[in-house]
Amino acid sequence: MRTGFSVRDVMTRKVQSVVPNTCLQECAEIMAKSNIGSVLVIEKEKLLGLITEKDIVRKAVSKGKNPLKMKVKDIMAKKLITSDPNEDIHDAMDLMSKNQIRHLPVIEKGKLIGIVTMKDVIRVQPELFNLVLEKLDVQEERKKPIFKVSSSEGVCEICGTFSDKIRTIKGSLVCPNCKDEV
Repeated sequence: MRTGFSVRDVMTRKVQSVVPNTCLQECAEIMAKSNIGSVLVIEKEKLLGLITEKDIVRKAVSKGKNPLKMKVKDIMAKKLITSDPNEDIHDAMDLMSKNQIRHLPVIEKGKLIGIVTMKDVIRVQPELFNLVLEKLDVQEERKKPIFKVSSSEGVCEICGTFSDKIRTIKGSLVCPNCKDEV
């Protein structure tokens, strides 16, 4: 589905960045002050990685590590998925959804020229939000544990209560209290 909007139309040109030796505390402060969820890791004009709020929480804080002692380079994503500025935003959104990411550095002729986020795309093309929701719903369903209910457990189709002695009578799931009503 072509939207008529390119990544170039919606991307942020002035990116926030840090160097690899920036401590996580400082990196988090930059994100909070700028109201953003990620920063690019750049050194000598070369894109080295990307770090997100999620990275800081899951790879450092939740493990009890001190954000004053850890460096961005310790937890940043190094294998980046990037976008071309001329790509349609639908394709960029699809790429983000498939890879479960929300931030795409934009590269033109080998040089970083910006970043596009899901928020940027949705702001310009709100109907693409449904694409994101559909993909997230499918991904979340795959992550949920599967619980097997025994064949004798279930919800009675007559009274709506859960029973561990449910039976199928004339094609309906029925608890012992309602078996005579079928």
